Amino acid sequence: MLYLGTTVLILYDLSYVSRFWTQFEAWLSMQFATPNGLKSAVDTKNARYHIVCIQGAAAQDELYRKALVDTWATKTPQQAFDFLSQPDVTVTNASDKRNQLPKIKALDATVQGAFQAIEAQLLQRVAASAGAVERAKAELQKGERECQEAKAREDAKRGVMPMLMERQAAQKAWEATWPPGLKIEGGSLRGKATEYVGLYMLDGGRSTSR
Repeated sequence: MLYLGTTVLILYDLSYVSRFWTQFEAWLSMQFATPNGLKSAVDTKNARYHIVCIQGAAAQDELYRKALVDTWATKTPQQAFDFLSQPDVTVTNASDKRNQLPKIKALDATVQGAFQAIEAQLLQRVAASAGAVERAKAELQKGERECQEAKAREDAKRGVMPMLMERQAAQKAWEATWPPGLKIEGGSLRGKATEYVGLYMLDGGRSTSR
C-alpha cells in the first residue's frame, strides 16, 4: 500500500519486466486511490512515478519507459492479477506470489473499505462537534435567561424602592402636622390630632381617648 501514496523512483534495467515485485510496484505507482477504488494516475496531477533506465536499458531509455507505462498505466486489479500470475513473471520466493496475488485482486475492495472507514470517522467527529455546538448554545441561552431574570428582579426592586421612599416621605410629612408632644396610639385618619379616633398622649402624660 505504500506505493499507492508516495513518490516512486523506478530504476529500470533489462530484468525489470521479468520480476514479480518490480512490476507489482510499478503498477501501484501508476494508480491512485479513490472512494470508488483504484484509478490510473498516468497523465494526471496524481502521477507519482519517475522512470530512470540504467545499465543495458539506458541505451533505449525512451522506448523502455514508454513500454512500462503502456503495460501498467490502465490495468485494473483483476488485469494486474492475471498478468502477474503468468509463469514468466519470476519471483525468488514462490510463496510471495501465492500470498500477494489474492490481495491484488481484492485491492479495489480494500481501498473502498479504507475510504468508508475514514468517512465514518469524519461523520462521527462532525456529529460530536454538532452535539458540542448544541450544548454550547443551550448553555448560552441558559445564561441569557438568567441575566434577563436577574435584570427583571433588579428592575422590580428599583420600581418598589421609590414607592417605599415616597410612602415614607408622606408619612413623615403627615407626622409633621401633629401638635407638639402628641403620640398617636391608634387610628390612621389624616387631619388634626383632635380629629383622630383612638388613644393619644400629651406632654403631661395624661391619657385621653375619644
